[in-house]
Amino acid sequence: MKYRPEIDGLRAIAVIPVLIFHLSSSLFPSGFIGVDIFFAISGYLIAYIVINKIDSHSFSLKQFWARRVKRLFPTLLLISTFSLIAGYFIFLPDEFAALGKQVAALFLMIANINLWQQAGYWSPASEDIPLLHTWSLGVEEQFYIVFVIALTIVLKKFSKKTTFIILISGFILSFILSIYISASMPSAAFYLLPTRAWELLAGSLVAFLHTSGFTPHNTSFSKIKIPFDLIGIIMIITAFLIINKSMAFPGYIAILPITGACLLLWDGQSQLSQKLLASKAMVYIGKISYSLYLWHWILIVYFSWLIFPNHPTNLHLTLLFIVCLLVSSITYHFFENPLRISHNKNIVKICLISTVITIVSSIAIQEKRLEPLRNKVTYTKGVNTARNYNVTNNWKKPDTTINVERLDVVVLGSSHALMHSPLIKKLCDSKNLTVAFLGSNGSPSPWLALDTDKQAKLSGDFTVSERFKFDQYRKNLIQKHKPKVIITLDHYADTFNNKFKENFTKKYTEFVIDLRKYNSYVITIEQPPIAGQKKNLVKYTNYICAKVFETEDNKNSRQQANKIIKNIFSKAGDKALFVKSEDLFTNSDKSIRISDNNGILYYKDNNHLNDYGSQLLKNRLTVALNKIFP
Repeated sequence: MKYRPEIDGLRAIAVIPVLIFHLSSSLFPSGFIGVDIFFAISGYLIAYIVINKIDSHSFSLKQFWARRVKRLFPTLLLISTFSLIAGYFIFLPDEFAALGKQVAALFLMIANINLWQQAGYWSPASEDIPLLHTWSLGVEEQFYIVFVIALTIVLKKFSKKTTFIILISGFILSFILSIYISASMPSAAFYLLPTRAWELLAGSLVAFLHTSGFTPHNTSFSKIKIPFDLIGIIMIITAFLIINKSMAFPGYIAILPITGACLLLWDGQSQLSQKLLASKAMVYIGKISYSLYLWHWILIVYFSWLIFPNHPTNLHLTLLFIVCLLVSSITYHFFENPLRISHNKNIVKICLISTVITIVSSIAIQEKRLEPLRNKVTYTKGVNTARNYNVTNNWKKPDTTINVERLDVVVLGSSHALMHSPLIKKLCDSKNLTVAFLGSNGSPSPWLALDTDKQAKLSGDFTVSERFKFDQYRKNLIQKHKPKVIITLDHYADTFNNKFKENFTKKYTEFVIDLRKYNSYVITIEQPPIAGQKKNLVKYTNYICAKVFETEDNKNSRQQANKIIKNIFSKAGDKALFVKSEDLFTNSDKSIRISDNNGILYYKDNNHLNDYGSQLLKNRLTVALNKIFP
């Protein structure tokens, strides 16, 4: 294949946004779509090479895989070795074991599947995964295997026209699947090959057109002089301007950057492409893009661990950007490129042997047969079963409909209702009480219909329309059964600061009054202290080994919100009970009581208790229930 410098320029357009996005998503919120451009480029190059080789009767699967190993594996082995060595000195045991699993999955070509099961791409936990970005390599490796084998078989048995139709059919099928799965299972759609294949197939279709002699310069398009590359650039820029992580992705919207990239691949010989994409700076960044992509996230993650619990400053981000470019440039000139162009026949063998050694070592790390340097962990996680009580995904199913003669207790609220639900379930079972759990993440208790100014922000599991339906379901259930007790629990500080703001008192007052009209007892539990600023409390306590205090801002807002709630309940009569909790989680020096004497944490994260921590409220909640059910 003749070298096309503009393709390296297109790689630069792909990799720089990804780098900036990972340094700070607020600087380039759509930067992650650079990976999609990479997919189109990879699909184009692989298809072009295979089709040309088959046309010239010189294609060999063995040689193809050998070239792929020689191209990809040396740098992969380098960054994986660095990750494991750095992880040995920096990580805690659980994180080090997870890293071993990541490295093994990478070389077993299932990195995307492993990461899909381990953490969502947008979840806070993903920030601690050094090889998170290698999910895209998993997709490409799986595509290489399936596509190359399928293409060689199809081209040998069918005509090029039929092969082209089969490719288009695969593209359409994957694209439709991507749209459907992105809406229903976004994490799976983001990570897995079936919903990503169309992006690589799009590039493959362009390669098929090129190898068939169908280009903008020798077809009827040349007479019209349509600026396909300009259209492509406009589409990519538009994609970067309008796409963000809140959208269902890849889905239909990914057609913008993919089509733009394909137009640039098809019409790359124009004057515009040569001046913009084939410029020296763009071509150079494109040449080091593979090393840059592999190195950048690893360096960002480990730097964040080294300065934890602080966040990188703007100066840090600038220096990290420069370091990423320097390390990638050095890797390219002294490692990646020399090995790629070398005629040494032993390179592939050495890579394969090194890969086996790396996989075996990684599995040993995964199984904790090799502990990191920081292997003494002071704190351990408590049990957390709160997720079992989230009704968001199943409250509409017939098998979850409450079908009992009486309903004694109903639990309403957000994730703070879920965190106390295991305790409530045990207490209700001990008293032979029926209980319904109607809590959901990010969903404060008050009816959304009471939000007359329509300012409530739904940051949890529900859309606005779903929340209205869910509220109606909850109301109907309470009206039908008139439960003896309604327990309502929320992250009051967050609701006070973010969701209801000035309407906080009004909304909870109206809500409690509305619940009281059923002559039910209404119970709430005071929100416990917020343990520091970090959600990853286990990492914080073990890595810093310091006492955890509540910030003044968090303390003030939490206590103010609790005071308002307590006042609302005191005015609601004898059947409204406010259960205190703050003193149970505060030490004499005002630090947070985050664990027992054996180091088992009471907290799941900085504002949620686990099952073990919730148990500290057992006696007080028992006293409240005994008043109602003697």
